[in-house]
Amino acid sequence: MPTRRLVLALILASLAACGDNHPAANPDAMPDAPAAPDGQAAWTVETVCGAISERVCAQLESCDCRFDIRPYDASTCVAARTASCVSSFGAKVGPDLTAGRARFDGPSIDRCIAAIGGNCDLPANFQLPPACDTIVLDVAPVASACTVTGGGLAYCADGAGVCVPGESGATCTALPGDGDSCPYNLCTAGLTCTTAGTCGAAGAVGATCLIGSDCAPGLVCPPSGQCAAPLASGATCSDYHQCAVGLTCTDGTCAPAVALGDGCATQDVCGPTRGCGRAPETRTCADPDPQGAMCMDGTCATGLGCSSTTMTCAMLPGDGEVCLDGFACAAGLTCADGLNTCVPLPGNGETCAVGNRFCADGLGCDQTDNTCRPGPGANEPCLLNPPDYVCGAGLGCDFGANGSVCVPIGGAGADCNSDRTCGAGTYCEFSTLKCTPRLADGAACNDGNECMSGSECARSATGYHCAKIPGRDQPCDSACTGALACKGPGGTCVPSFCLIP
Repeated sequence: MPTRRLVLALILASLAACGDNHPAANPDAMPDAPAAPDGQAAWTVETVCGAISERVCAQLESCDCRFDIRPYDASTCVAARTASCVSSFGAKVGPDLTAGRARFDGPSIDRCIAAIGGNCDLPANFQLPPACDTIVLDVAPVASACTVTGGGLAYCADGAGVCVPGESGATCTALPGDGDSCPYNLCTAGLTCTTAGTCGAAGAVGATCLIGSDCAPGLVCPPSGQCAAPLASGATCSDYHQCAVGLTCTDGTCAPAVALGDGCATQDVCGPTRGCGRAPETRTCADPDPQGAMCMDGTCATGLGCSSTTMTCAMLPGDGEVCLDGFACAAGLTCADGLNTCVPLPGNGETCAVGNRFCADGLGCDQTDNTCRPGPGANEPCLLNPPDYVCGAGLGCDFGANGSVCVPIGGAGADCNSDRTCGAGTYCEFSTLKCTPRLADGAACNDGNECMSGSECARSATGYHCAKIPGRDQPCDSACTGALACKGPGGTCVPSFCLIP
C-alpha cells in the first residue's frame, strides 16, 4: 500500500531531521509535554522542536543506542537535533506563521508529543502518529484557496480539510467521508483509506489487510494478510506476531519466553505478568511496576495501566468511571463506545458491547444477532471478542475462502490447509497437506514454515537449513528476533529506534 498521508511528505521530512518521526523517550527521563502558558499562541518553532528533541534523545539513551555513530553525543543530542529541526522546519513554516497564513494548533501539539513513544523496537518505516498531522494548519476554510507558501502544509479548515494541488494552486478540500475515494490516502476522522481505494471503517476479522491500520483497533495484520485478533496463551501459532502482547510463539504455542531476571529488549518476551525493566544498559525482565511508578506500555502490575498522560502506573477504572486513555478499564469491564465510561461486559445472550471488548471472558459476539454466545462447535463460524477468537473446547479458528471457521486442532498426520490448524510442535507440509513435526536446527528446509519456533529457514553455503534467528548485535542475513532489524554492512541485529540519525 502506498505510504499514507503522502501530501505531508515535505513537513514529515523536515520534522524527521529533528526526530519528529520517531517515538518518545524513556519515562525516567521523559519530560512532560511543555505547557503553553498563554495558550496555543505561545508555541514557536523553537519550543516545538525542543520538546520533540527531548523526547527522542531520552529514548535513544534509554534504548542503549550507540552515539559514536551519530553526528552528536548524548550530552549535545537535544541541542543538535533542535538546531537541525529549527533550521529545516522553521525555513518552511516560519514565514507562513509570521504572516498569519498558518498557525500552530496547541491541542494537536500536546496530543502529538503524548502519542510519540515508547519502546525501542519500532518498525523501520515508522512515521509520525496521526496525532501529529495537524500541529500546523493552513488558516484557509474549505473551498477556499490555500494560503501557505512554505510547502508541505497539507491540512486546513482546522484539520477538517486538506490542501489539494491544482493547475491554479491548492484548494482546501474537505477530507473524504465514508465510501468516498481517497486518492491521497486521507479520510475524515474515524475512517481509513481501504485497499479498495475508498474511505471506510477499518477491517474486521478476516478482512484483507496490508498494514496494521487497515484493521480495526485491537486487531493486527499478520503474515496471512487478513485482519486477526492476537492469540492468547496456549493457542497454536506459527509466527510470534500472532500472539498477544507478553507472549511469543514457542514450538507452535503462544507462551511466555523469557524468565524473571533474563535480558530483554521489549516487554513482549517477558510474559503477561512481567515488565521489561527500564535500566538503559541492563534491561531485564522484572517484577511489574507498582501504582504511581514511572512506566512504559506493558510494565505495570495486574490491575494497573500505564497512563499516556502521566507515564505512571494508574489503577484501571471501575464500573461507571472514566476510561483510562479512552479505552482501558478494569477486568470484566469495557469502555463503552462514545461514552468514555467503563461498563460491565455483556454475558451470555446479552447484546454485544461496542468498546474494546465485546463480551465477558469465554464468550464471543455472534454477528448474526449481535449477542454474546459461548464458543461454537466444529465447522461453525468463529466468534470475536478482541483480542480473542472464540471457539469450543479443542477447536481453533481458521480462515479460508469462505471466512472464519472453528476446526479441530490436529497433531502429526492430521489434514491441514495452513499452520493454524496444526497442533504444538507441528507445521502444515504443503506438499502433502498434513501436519508434520517441525524440523530441528540443521535440517534442510524449503518453504520457510518447517523450523522450530525461534528458528528460520536460513541460507547457508550448502542450501537452506533451519537455524536459530539471530538476536541483538548478532550477525544476520535478513531476519532478527523480536522486532530487531537487520542493518549495516554485513548485517547486524539492532533495535529499529537506534537506526535514526
